[in-house]
Amino acid sequence: MNTNSKILLILVFLTTTFLQQSLAQSGLRINYSQSFDVAQEQTSMTTGRDFTEAFNTTFLGSTSTQSFGIQYTHDFGHLYFDGGAEYRSTGMDFMISEFQLESPALESKASINSTFLSVPLMAGVQKGNFNLGVGPRFNILLDQSVENIADADFQAVERNWQTNFQFSVGYEFFNRIHLSANYERSLHQARDHFSVAGKETQIKSSPNLLTVGIGVRIF
Repeated sequence: MNTNSKILLILVFLTTTFLQQSLAQSGLRINYSQSFDVAQEQTSMTTGRDFTEAFNTTFLGSTSTQSFGIQYTHDFGHLYFDGGAEYRSTGMDFMISEFQLESPALESKASINSTFLSVPLMAGVQKGNFNLGVGPRFNILLDQSVENIADADFQAVERNWQTNFQFSVGYEFFNRIHLSANYERSLHQARDHFSVAGKETQIKSSPNLLTVGIGVRIF
C-alpha cells in the first residue's frame, strides 16, 4: 500500500469516527407547545380624525398560542444548542370604546389572529437530564386576520418579522421525552400591531408568553 492510500484510509477513518461521535451527541425531536398570556392589560385614549370622537383602546392580552414543529439538538458536554422550525398560531385581543358628542359610548372587541413560521434558537447549560437555556425566537408572518370588529377605525398592522427572547428550563425523561417551560419576552409592543383612527396608541405593554412544551426524540 502506497503513502497516498494510507493517508486516504486515515482520513476516511477519522471522518467516520467524527460523524459517529457527532450523531451520538445530536438528536431530533418533534415538539408541541401551548403558550399562556402573561402580558399586562393596558388602556390608551386616542382622538378621532375630526376631534368629535375619541377612543379608549384596551389591550386585553394574547389568546391561546399553539406551536408544532421539529427541533434539532446538539450536546457539547455540559453545553447544548437547539434550533428548530415550527408552525405557530396566536392572537391578541382588544376592547375599543368609542365616545362621540351627544351619543352613548359604543364598545366593540377586536382580535388579531396570526400564523407564523417560527424559528426558535436556544443555547445553554445542562447537568444530567436538567437544562437551562436562553435564545431568540424569530417569527415570520404567514397569515393575519381581524375578527369581531364593528369599528372600522381599528386597523391591524402587518409585521412580517417579529422577534421574542426566551428563557427556558427543561428536563428529559428516559432520554426521549423532553418537558420544558419558557418565558417569552416580546421585543415589540402591542401598539406596533394596530392603529386606531389612523393613529398609533400609547399602549406599551408587550404580548409576552409563558410556554409549556413537550418534545419526543425520534433519534
